[in-house]
Amino acid sequence: MPKPEVKEVKITSTVRYQPSERDTELLTKWKSRFKRAKEFREPYQAKWLRMYRLYRAYQHKQNYAYNTRLMPPIAFEIVKTVVSRLATA
Repeated sequence: MPKPEVKEVKITSTVRYQPSERDTELLTKWKSRFKRAKEFREPYQAKWLRMYRLYRAYQHKQNYAYNTRLMPPIAFEIVKTVVSRLATA
């Protein structure tokens, strides 16, 4: 099977996008909204990650109590208990 010919075209144009005044206003508006949303979410992000790790029973390597590697999934048990109670209610 013959190989297809590939033409390589180098882009030499250095014309950059110059947004209009309206586009600039929209860009700044949406950038500020995303920044506010990110700042609002940041305090909760660490808590969510901590709760997820508890649910999945992850553990830190240096945080073993008495050199044991057992970590009971207490958060998982609590969530599953509440879910089953809500489902039967």
